[in-house]
Amino acid sequence: MLSYRLKESTQEEIFGAAKDIFAERLEQTTVKILKACEKETKTMESLLNVFDRLFLRCAKIQAEGQKGEIRYIHIFALKSCLFTGKYELQINLFDANSYLDPCYMYDLWYPEIFIEYYQNDLEYFRNNNSLLQLRHDSFQDIKIRYYDLYLVMVGRFITKEIHKATVLSSYQDIKKHPDIQFIYGGYMDKGIQVYPPLEVIM
Repeated sequence: MLSYRLKESTQEEIFGAAKDIFAERLEQTTVKILKACEKETKTMESLLNVFDRLFLRCAKIQAEGQKGEIRYIHIFALKSCLFTGKYELQINLFDANSYLDPCYMYDLWYPEIFIEYYQNDLEYFRNNNSLLQLRHDSFQDIKIRYYDLYLVMVGRFITKEIHKATVLSSYQDIKKHPDIQFIYGGYMDKGIQVYPPLEVIM
């Protein structure tokens, strides 16, 4: 049993104490999420619905001459959600200007099954005897670090399933750059290309 007195604990000691608990819990949760994703389709359907809605809007605006060919489709993990409580990912359609695209177009996706397990895990950590002595700001740091691990899981899910968005009829209707890329990562940060082949985008 791990036990630290608050006054004697540094932040890194606290994270060290939590590391084994994180690893064990995350391993258990990952298995549950994988099984859940195999049994139900609502997570993928909700993502495709967001893409479909976004592509339909894009085609309409492109037809009006207000937006160019789509060069980048960014799926952003928003760290602000840790403070707002709205655990959504932002999906942006950019032309070749990327962040400087004058016609800003986005929609939000809530990865429900992942957030459900993430919140359950946080509650487990909050009630774990080894972590009970953590003050609020320490628990906030743990919350952020653990969310990063969840975002890796979400990224793997997206990488595996994102090709399904490219067969939507609404996707066929938008004007696309020949080298269009789907990229997953943090806002204004380097990302991972999830479609076509995986590579780091600077």
